[in-house]
Amino acid sequence: MSLNEALVLEHLKKRLSEVTKGQFYIRTGYTMRLKARDLPQPEADLVLCPQNCGMRFTPLIAAEVKCIRTRGPFVSHSYYSGLDEAIALLRLGFDYVFLVHVVEYGILEHGLMYPRTVSALIRDLGLPIGYIVYAVSVRGGKLRLYKRLGHDKELGSFWIGPRKNPLLDEGKILYKEVQGMRRSLVRDFKVYTFKEHKEG
Repeated sequence: MSLNEALVLEHLKKRLSEVTKGQFYIRTGYTMRLKARDLPQPEADLVLCPQNCGMRFTPLIAAEVKCIRTRGPFVSHSYYSGLDEAIALLRLGFDYVFLVHVVEYGILEHGLMYPRTVSALIRDLGLPIGYIVYAVSVRGGKLRLYKRLGHDKELGSFWIGPRKNPLLDEGKILYKEVQGMRRSLVRDFKVYTFKEHKEG
């Protein structure tokens, strides 16, 4: 079994389902339908939202997932891989957005430059996206994710919680555009928003 993003996404979805015990709707591979003149849209690798009694609610959470592995002597993706897609997901109107790096165990054993650099960029630039990094290995046909390498390399120290999408705030230049896309998200996911509840 070779390591690839489809395998990682399947594993993450299964793990999230177990952890959330059915309290979240989870979907992989969502792409918003385009209008003829719109800009190309990124695919949201993972989308989550709370659910209860068959109804889905906000917040809508999206994640861009990148699997970083070796290809011969080279690493498959650069350290900033996925940052552009994560930022683009904010424009679609998701409440919260994460970048998730799943990095081949051997790469991180040789140093933590990847997660340290990405985490620092997000913090120093004040980006509203969250960041999660895991080490990954495939052994005996099973994929395993790790938050710790050995005794002294804790990957959780690089994790960042996301901030509420600032493009959803009235007064932002892209506010009307983002609100239009958010309405499409709400329709596509059949989400019940609290604003609708208050008005209804």
